[in-house]
Amino acid sequence: MPRGERPLGPEDTALLRFAGDLRRLRDQAGKPSYRELARRANYSPTALSDAAGGRKLPSLALTLAFVRACEADPAPWTKRWRELAAEHAQPLHPNSPYPGIEPFTENDAKHYFGREFLVEQIVESVRVRPLTVVFGASGSGRTSLL
Repeated sequence: MPRGERPLGPEDTALLRFAGDLRRLRDQAGKPSYRELARRANYSPTALSDAAGGRKLPSLALTLAFVRACEADPAPWTKRWRELAAEHAQPLHPNSPYPGIEPFTENDAKHYFGREFLVEQIVESVRVRPLTVVFGASGSGRTSLL
C-alpha cells in the first residue's frame, strides 16, 4: 500500500496553492497512483509527487507532464506556472545588491566593495594555476566576488 502524501497545511502562498491545485487535479482524474501517473507522464513517481509537494516550484516540463497525465488542458497551467515562476524570480529583499540570476552590470558596481584582497588572491591563483576553484556556502557572495 502506498504511503499517503505529506499534508500541505494552509495554502497561504502561491506555491502551496499551486501544489494544492495539482493534488486536486489528480483527485479529479480519479486519484491515480503516482506510479500510474509516472507511467503516463514518463517521469518518476517521486518527481511527480514532489511536483505536488509544495516545497519548490517544479519545472514547467514536469508540471505539464503531470497535467497531461491527469488528462487536463495544459494551456492554463502553462500560464499559471509562468506567473508563479516570475513571482519566484523577484528578489526577496528588493534592496539587496545581489541580483540573483540576473547579470551584473556596471550600474551594480557601487554595491561591490571591500573584497580587494580576495580579488587579488584569485587573480594571483589564476596566474599560477590553470584551474582555480571558489567555493563557499550558499549566499556567501561567490558570484559577486567573481
